[in-house]
Amino acid sequence: CIGPDCLPENSLVQVEGRSRPQELGSILVGERVLCIDSLNSDVCYVQVIHHEVHDQASDTIKWMSLTLSDGSSIKMTADHPMRVYSRGSPHCVKLAANVEPQRESLMCLR
Repeated sequence: CIGPDCLPENSLVQVEGRSRPQELGSILVGERVLCIDSLNSDVCYVQVIHHEVHDQASDTIKWMSLTLSDGSSIKMTADHPMRVYSRGSPHCVKLAANVEPQRESLMCLR
């Protein structure tokens, strides 16, 4: 993957107007996917303006998984930005590789 913000193509995303989540690799430019608006701390649909699918087996991509307290996990590139929360501190954005287990938490949409 060239650049940050990469997720596996089989990641599920909610697409506006569809009743079930869709695989990220099947999303078309122009469709709107559910996102967290980090500027307004709100959940909204955002139009896809570009996407690329890259070989996940590439040696140049550092993939990692974050395991959540409920046992589920999220696979992403190590340079994927994550909004994290920790007790007594305001939220901040960190690269996935720098998230501190047991100290920081993530907001998840379910």
